[in-house]
Amino acid sequence: MASTYSDLVHGEWCEYNERGEFRRQRGYAPNRKLYYCPGASISSTVDDLVDDVDDIIKSVENNRGPVDEFVIGKSFARKKKNKDFDPENFKTWKLDGGVNGRWNNKYRPEGFDGLIVLCAFTKGSLPRDCGSGLLHNHQDYSHAIEQALITYYAFKEKDRKLGNRSLCTGRAERNNAKAYVIYVAFKLERGYF
Repeated sequence: MASTYSDLVHGEWCEYNERGEFRRQRGYAPNRKLYYCPGASISSTVDDLVDDVDDIIKSVENNRGPVDEFVIGKSFARKKKNKDFDPENFKTWKLDGGVNGRWNNKYRPEGFDGLIVLCAFTKGSLPRDCGSGLLHNHQDYSHAIEQALITYYAFKEKDRKLGNRSLCTGRAERNNAKAYVIYVAFKLERGYF
């Protein structure tokens, strides 16, 4: 289950373990800003997302302690049955196997403390100058954004906390989901929470 953005950043989403001991719960949350206006260029979208990632890392460090590692990734979101899909409202998303699957099957088992969804791209959010064709769809657009963010932090910022170890786009999602999601996952330095 997703915690709220504020709870995740401030470490206020908590539970008791099997022995009745209080501990901080790790989880994922949508960011405050999830959707970019249709027609935004790749460069302006990447600039906005860099600002979001920087703000998230700073907020986590100010509230929970130093971030040891962060990873930028992508996933997908499908539509829940009997609901209209809204890229700004994650409660309309079917998250099984998408963001929820990435958190539960990859990041939580690897000891990450949180995953925050940055945005969701739909067909309608592609830039106006994107054109049409085989490589011009919202899945490829999300790959391009993800890679631009990784490239920025790896080569421009040379940020040693970046956990991505390749520019591989991963496998394509075959069922052409309603939206493709960009997120940042983070791991805190041990001993601070």
